[in-house]
Amino acid sequence: MLKLVGLVSPQLLPRTLVMIVCSLLFAASASSHADENTSLRVTELVKTAKRSVVSIYMRGLLNPEQARHSSIPPAISEQVGTGLIVTPDGYVVTNKHVVDNAYHVEVTLYDGTHVHAEVVAVARNFDLAVIKIDRTGLTPVTMGDSDQVKVGETVVAIGNPLGLKQTVSVGVVSAVHRNMGFSDFDDLIQTDAAINPGNSGGPLFNSVGEVIGINQAIYTIGDAKGSIGLGFAISINEARYMIDHLRATSSPDQGFLGVSIQRLTPDLAAASSSPSIEGVLVTEVLPDSPAWHAGLKQGDIITKFGDEVIDDTDDLNRIVAASSNVVKNLSYERDGKESTVSIFIPETTEPTIIRGQLAPPVIKSIKDAGLEVRSSDKGDVLVSSVLPNTVADVTGFRVGDQVLIVHNAKITNMSEFDAAIAAELENKAPGVRVLLSGQKGRRWVYLALGE
Repeated sequence: MLKLVGLVSPQLLPRTLVMIVCSLLFAASASSHADENTSLRVTELVKTAKRSVVSIYMRGLLNPEQARHSSIPPAISEQVGTGLIVTPDGYVVTNKHVVDNAYHVEVTLYDGTHVHAEVVAVARNFDLAVIKIDRTGLTPVTMGDSDQVKVGETVVAIGNPLGLKQTVSVGVVSAVHRNMGFSDFDDLIQTDAAINPGNSGGPLFNSVGEVIGINQAIYTIGDAKGSIGLGFAISINEARYMIDHLRATSSPDQGFLGVSIQRLTPDLAAASSSPSIEGVLVTEVLPDSPAWHAGLKQGDIITKFGDEVIDDTDDLNRIVAASSNVVKNLSYERDGKESTVSIFIPETTEPTIIRGQLAPPVIKSIKDAGLEVRSSDKGDVLVSSVLPNTVADVTGFRVGDQVLIVHNAKITNMSEFDAAIAAELENKAPGVRVLLSGQKGRRWVYLALGE
């Protein structure tokens, strides 16, 4: 049974020891010149392209609405993903699901530099987002033309799978123009290059180092979450319009036609008296919409919008979205007869661009972080409770841990702990380091207080 898996990784590499079993791969002693040349090309490509690829770590709210109206500590998520630098002054593109509902975003550049990032905007109905880091002189990616992509050509993915930064995988284009129903605008490149959770938002390069896609999702079997060679990337031509739209401080919103549509199959075309299978079939016309005023009805076949022939649902959705506040000619078939009408395409009434990022949770005490402590019989400060999916939980506090140090203050009793935490809150510190001692020895953790 196949299932879709988003490519964000819910956590960094496990802190426990991971045993990696390697299988020996026996190959012929002599590689072909073609293989050597391919390896050389990939090596040179990666040397340049890696400068434009970043790793992303985020903390966000699992349920922003609940967080606003509940007295209990908010549920927190953390995950990693990948992004690509698109301008020298720090604009980075990634998937929406990497930074959705984020209140804290951190980017790691190719050289290991950690930089705070802000979410500029995310798309409501498309899996893309733009974030910004305060850096200049960066190396942006070179964007290619995904309309020129050929099945079978070599592609390279660079990303952050499971927190393994700057991981490179090589494969081929398995198919183009896939519509998997991920969004209203699917135009996906399928690849067998190994992409896994954490690769989300990362680039798919062609053999000359141009970005032709943005990695989005994989299909897996059963409970597996890793690559089985069925990866999907948003084509870069499809993404360009939305990237510009997300970066713009003010721009018209997406256009609105007011129809629901589906693909036209040969059987449905014949049953609709259509001589071809070009076009999309109207399943619903919203009352008082532009399509309704133009006279479109259920069962009509939309064949052309403006100067473009409509072959699939994503064609029409994409063109309409980019046509706000203009008049377009729309051609449709009804009972085997073709008609053309002029339609004014207004902006959608529901904003499709969500700008900015969420405010961090308000932490006025350790209870707001989901943490409770108690004094042991010896007077030591021990963690007594950690609520699941809270700030304290994702930070790494565990029941039974002993608190040894808060910031630089040694903790030997509850009074010292309370005073140290109160001082950090009074100083409005974004967070504080805490040294804990637990079953697995001593470790420092970072308790976020205000971001």
